[in-house]
Amino acid sequence: LFVGGEEVQGSYDYVQGMRNYVSHFEEYIRWTQSGNTTAGKQHFVMNVGKKGQTLNDIINRFDLYKNEFNPKAMAYMVGKEDYNQDNVNRFKEELRQFITLSLSLRNNQGFAIIQKPHNINDSHTDNIITKYCQAIDEVIEEFTNANNDQRIVVVDHSVTKESLKDGLLNQKGHYAIGQQLSEATLKTTSHYPCTVGVNFN
Repeated sequence: LFVGGEEVQGSYDYVQGMRNYVSHFEEYIRWTQSGNTTAGKQHFVMNVGKKGQTLNDIINRFDLYKNEFNPKAMAYMVGKEDYNQDNVNRFKEELRQFITLSLSLRNNQGFAIIQKPHNINDSHTDNIITKYCQAIDEVIEEFTNANNDQRIVVVDHSVTKESLKDGLLNQKGHYAIGQQLSEATLKTTSHYPCTVGVNFN
């Protein structure tokens, strides 16, 4: 289950009818990487990303998501809704809660995927984003020391200016983020959707 704010939602204003990164990932995991098996094709991906939604909102709705979707993994992309608050200490506490709740899924067999925020090519905001990325590393280290690291995946996202529109991911950005997510979780991007001949013009 993918959770987060506006970029996880992937509105038409930014993707212009193409897939957002969640849909790119679903296409890849359910079809390209399915092994053409029924079980492989049942790696369903769901998305409850919504503009304005913060990590605190997600924690407050966690039981609702758990009961409605029964996910095995929760993927959270840190977005502007969080780092615009510029409250790293609060964020760290919320991240601890989110990871703990995610690992408790499916009788304590769950997974947590944390997607670091990408830069937006604005020096002031990028400095804040850097602080949030460091905060993520610090929290993850706590869980790593608790021997839970095998069920926690952290994704570093990097994009170019051409991948952004008003500081948010455009079509090209969503494509790139989905590919980076696949590399971090599946350890491969072989035959990632439209790898050859992709054209965003």
